[in-house]
Amino acid sequence: MLIESSEITEMHFDRFTKQARGVVLLTTATQSVTLFCRATVPGWAEATQVLLDDALRQLRRMPEFRRNPDSIRLTTVRAPIENVLAA
Repeated sequence: MLIESSEITEMHFDRFTKQARGVVLLTTATQSVTLFCRATVPGWAEATQVLLDDALRQLRRMPEFRRNPDSIRLTTVRAPIENVLAA
C-alpha cells in the first residue's frame, strides 16, 4: 500500500496529561482509510508525528497487512492540520 497523502483533523492536545488525539486520514491512489488515534507525547511539537506513527501502527495490525507490514509505505509529507485545539 503506497500512501500518497495523510491528514490529521480534530487534533487535541492536553498539556497536563500529555495526551494527543486526532483523526488521521491516509489516502492512496484508489482508497482512503480513517483512523482514530491517541498517544502520549512529550509536547505539542511532537504530536503530529506521533499520531501519524500510531495510525501506521494500527494499519499494519489490520488483517490485510499483518503478514507483510513492510508493504505499507508513506511517500509524501502530511497535509496541514485542520481544527487544531489545545487544552
